[in-house]
Amino acid sequence: MLIAKRSTCQPLRVVANSSSFEICRLEERNLQDLCPDIKGHISSHYEIIWILKGEGTRWLNLEKQRVSAGSICCVKPNLCHKLEAEGILEGFTLSFNESFLGLGDHEIESGYRSALISMFEGEQPLITDPATTADMQEITAKLLWEFNNADLFRTEILRRYLKVFLVYLARQFGQAHSGQFRQKRTVDLVERFFALLTRDFGIKRTVSDYAGQLFVSPNYLNEMVKKNTGHSAGYHIRQRIILEVKRMVTFAGASTKEVAYTLGFSDMAHFSRFFKQNAGLNFSDFKKAYMHADNV
Repeated sequence: MLIAKRSTCQPLRVVANSSSFEICRLEERNLQDLCPDIKGHISSHYEIIWILKGEGTRWLNLEKQRVSAGSICCVKPNLCHKLEAEGILEGFTLSFNESFLGLGDHEIESGYRSALISMFEGEQPLITDPATTADMQEITAKLLWEFNNADLFRTEILRRYLKVFLVYLARQFGQAHSGQFRQKRTVDLVERFFALLTRDFGIKRTVSDYAGQLFVSPNYLNEMVKKNTGHSAGYHIRQRIILEVKRMVTFAGASTKEVAYTLGFSDMAHFSRFFKQNAGLNFSDFKKAYMHADNV
């Protein structure tokens, strides 16, 4: 039985951003100053990292990935991530909040909206189509120019250029995943599920909890989430808890007892079984590996 408890750990380090939109060149951004350790940072904004030249390592929720020229990394808010360069990276980084992204606009086309949601939910970098790279570079150059100047109607121009850039990405993503997008009602359902999960994972641990809030059956919610993401709602709930365990250990150095109590497990044995079944390794092995990560 899981019993929700109030966390006693220190809050995670979040990189707050007061600006609704920012853009800069990768080669001008000091990645080491931004993320001085292997753990990375958690942004309150959506972020896009587009690598045009060079290669390196991307850490997303403590998992390691290789990235190279042509890679675009889409990161939604509240995910822990970091980029480590091997040599010099060239490209762009874009950061914007939800209102600037415009997902809530009523006139937005459902297919485009679905593609954006899927892009930012995905954990693998996108690879840009060489045929459209020049056009996308032209758009980012215009975004950079407008951002660094204070001309009239600057925000409106930035928002429109960003939308064009995202449309190019959504078009490529949609072509690569043709047939995977569902009707608007299903997309809305899945989006609302993830919003609830982000907010309530600490107190609501079953598919039935979320299905009741969304006025659908647990089986239907599992099916719709799986069709859109490849995994059931139950899988995402369990993985969100596992992610919080990893964050508590990595950022706050929490003990087994503290993690189990904070996340509402009735005893440490139950917690240990849950972690091994859903993370693929013993909790003690994970803790040893990441407590010594800074020395690697």
